[in-house]
Amino acid sequence: ICFLLFAILYVVSYFIITRYKRKSGSPSVP
Repeated sequence: ICFLLFAILYVVSYFIITRYKRKSGSPSVP
């Protein structure tokens, strides 16, 4: 269960970072 939580948190954080970068106006390669 701990592993699943960690994976979900990682994905969520990745999406948040991507959206934040896009909002800033700097398109990320990945």
